[in-house]
Amino acid sequence: MGLGASDTLAPFNKGSLYYYNFFITYFEKQNGVWTKVVLPPPFPGADTLTNNSRIPNLTPTGQNKSLEGEISMQLFTNNPFSPYDTIRYDVRICDRALNMSNLVQTPEIVLVK
Repeated sequence: MGLGASDTLAPFNKGSLYYYNFFITYFEKQNGVWTKVVLPPPFPGADTLTNNSRIPNLTPTGQNKSLEGEISMQLFTNNPFSPYDTIRYDVRICDRALNMSNLVQTPEIVLVK
């Protein structure tokens, strides 16, 4: 599980789907319907803002390579241009063999605006 700093060749190259291995999709509840929101780039000429991330290589030493644990991530995403106050995230991870995990959804998050 995880990617090293040197994992930059295909399929883990920048611009590839698998450059990231921790995928986060942002949703807003708009008029009662969950709507995927693509946030604008942080500055002109930049790519779309993403919450996706690269989990570092977590390969255990020794013969037993099994992993178990929890991943937590602090997100600062709040769409200040949106009038909607309820959001959620969908999250998946991908291993080095390109196997995608099951989808996990956060509960509703009500923002104070």
